[in-house]
Amino acid sequence: MLFRKGGRLEGLLEKRLQTHQHWCDQPIVIPLLLVEIVIEACQFKLRVSDEELNDLEEKAGQHEHPNRPRGDPLEMDFGATTRKINFIGKRVDLNLARLHLYQHVLEKLAEFNDDILHGSACVQGSLEVLGSRSEVEDKLAYLLDMCRILSVQAEYERKRVAILTQGVRPIALFSRESSSLTLGLPIHGPKGRQSSY
Repeated sequence: MLFRKGGRLEGLLEKRLQTHQHWCDQPIVIPLLLVEIVIEACQFKLRVSDEELNDLEEKAGQHEHPNRPRGDPLEMDFGATTRKINFIGKRVDLNLARLHLYQHVLEKLAEFNDDILHGSACVQGSLEVLGSRSEVEDKLAYLLDMCRILSVQAEYERKRVAILTQGVRPIALFSRESSSLTLGLPIHGPKGRQSSY
């Protein structure tokens, strides 16, 4: 069993199989539709990550877009911001790994599909079977392209996470040092030595 009985994935697959009943004579239809569901989930999660990074960039004032608000980075909660950036980075990395994995799966499905076509005389059947085969092959090519495109987007989001981390870290350190000075607390430099401010 590929997934939990009665789970969300099973329901999504069932709906897609009902929509594409004319594909059911094709041997790769179930794995193809499962991969499509996962790719769409990756696409959604990357879109959410993009929106969250936009929001963090606005709050940190880390952009040059005149039509977007720019916040004061010193007013940020750096603990929450750092956690959020780390969480987004992990989500992006996980989805990038999934996209690479499923691109490989789709390439193997294409090979398997070609082997079936060339190795079986019974596939040379009706026009209806050949028509659904063509649609399935088109879906396979489309999903491979989606994997490649979303992988590029995920790489871009990874770079945004790195840039935002580099932009927020010095501000957080400055903010912490400023609040220590204001409170009259000792500031510790590298390796716990007291700084000479």
